[in-house]
Amino acid sequence: MQQFYCLDMTEKALVPAVLPGVAEQQAGVPEVIKIEKNLNSMGFFTPSHKGLDTRRSKTVQVVREDRGRKIQATATIYPSPDHGLPTTADQDKYFAFQKIVTDLKKRLGHVANPIGFTTYQLLKILGMNPSGKNYEEIGLWLERMTLTGIRSQNLVYFAGQKTWAKDVFHVFERVVQVGQQLPDGRTADQNYVWMSEWQLENLNHNYVLPVDLNCYRKLRSNISKALVPLLQIWFYASQRRPVEKRYSELCQQLNIKQWEHLSKIRENFAPALIELKEHQFLGDWEISRTADKTDFKLILLAGERFSREFRLRLAGREPRDSGVQDPRFDGQVKMLTDRGVREDKARQLLFDVADDQPVEDQLEYCDHLIRSAPKGKFFNPAGFYVYMVQQNVQPPAGFETTRRRDLRVRQEQDQMARNGGRAEAETRRLAAEERYRAYQDEVVSRYMETSMDEGEVALRLKPLWKDLAQTCPSVEEWSEGERRALLVQCLKRRLAEEIPMMSMEEFLANSQLALF
Repeated sequence: MQQFYCLDMTEKALVPAVLPGVAEQQAGVPEVIKIEKNLNSMGFFTPSHKGLDTRRSKTVQVVREDRGRKIQATATIYPSPDHGLPTTADQDKYFAFQKIVTDLKKRLGHVANPIGFTTYQLLKILGMNPSGKNYEEIGLWLERMTLTGIRSQNLVYFAGQKTWAKDVFHVFERVVQVGQQLPDGRTADQNYVWMSEWQLENLNHNYVLPVDLNCYRKLRSNISKALVPLLQIWFYASQRRPVEKRYSELCQQLNIKQWEHLSKIRENFAPALIELKEHQFLGDWEISRTADKTDFKLILLAGERFSREFRLRLAGREPRDSGVQDPRFDGQVKMLTDRGVREDKARQLLFDVADDQPVEDQLEYCDHLIRSAPKGKFFNPAGFYVYMVQQNVQPPAGFETTRRRDLRVRQEQDQMARNGGRAEAETRRLAAEERYRAYQDEVVSRYMETSMDEGEVALRLKPLWKDLAQTCPSVEEWSEGERRALLVQCLKRRLAEEIPMMSMEEFLANSQLALF
């Protein structure tokens, strides 16, 4: 029988008469949900307003940089015939659903289909009365999310595969509502959602944005709600520097009417921008003409919700003092810029990697490879660093980086000083991650030895070599052995996503390695 994952049904009985999280809201404590980045960066949810025609498809165009090349990426969102395009009212429900998903991932360590929940649970998170009309609204939302289509041309990113997709997708692949028949023939006792493959992959690879659900629920303007995830992306990548957005492009992304006169633009945008400033998403804002007088632009300054301290709290860590940002992120940015990578490119690159990716190790491994290359024969090393981080290529198991050496020393010191006590939680967490990576490498190496012949390995290495040579032509000067060693590490990373193996939580449970 297929296993269904859902929140404990006992929670329904424990739900208080008031909206969950009200006490936290009153205390100013963030209630963090983790939302998948793709959906919330392409303008999937349209700010609804009077006269909006949500029956027409909308196309979002973005110019992004990939390995030094400018790529035109587009996504077309096709409405369902009966329900139209998803609006910010649907975004409210989607964020509430993501709270259920976030809680589920905290408990199980991963997200798997299908995800079960009751309509009552969702309405309580939304702070809505469990009336018949609201129950019907949840049913219509589930249908709209399932029937709305997305055609991606290099705009939907698969974090596990490190690829930009050219395909047609849905957000929910399937929905079975309470009372309907499940695949195994049983009658559903609650709603079940099968999320799309790319949503699951990105959630499980931490390709997510943290959003304070408490603060989001206070917003009333539809444009404010639509801008929240976009501001998160813009300010994170710009290090809170002022962001300028052309008015025409923003209207196209949000699918809202474009006005010709500044007074009308202010009339429509000012209420949302004022509200965002009141809730500290914005520090200040201005609307003015562009230098060429052909358009208007919005100049946005980051609010306190994008400050260093607040971002640490969203990540679940308390800042040590008022002047400390996420030290690891800042350190990684400096490591990349010291190696010739532009700061904006470094920040965007790191924004797209999982929190547990060992970037420091990868850069030290790149240093070793570049030093080993024939003198004067390595060009564009910055591109090589970016490539290795983008592809998440792991150093060989026997390559001791500074981080691995420090971890080994800390473990030895903890062991000597412990005398029956417990090692520091951070040391144990790092040790667990390192042990799991060693387990992955062992599984992949064994698979290559027992299940792949030399011809199949060569076939899998060929496109990897082509991609690497185009990005970093200097590798053609390396010896055949050096090239193959690097390509095998690239292949191992791909195979780690394809071969069935234990999740980190299952591995730790089996090895009885406690994190705390």
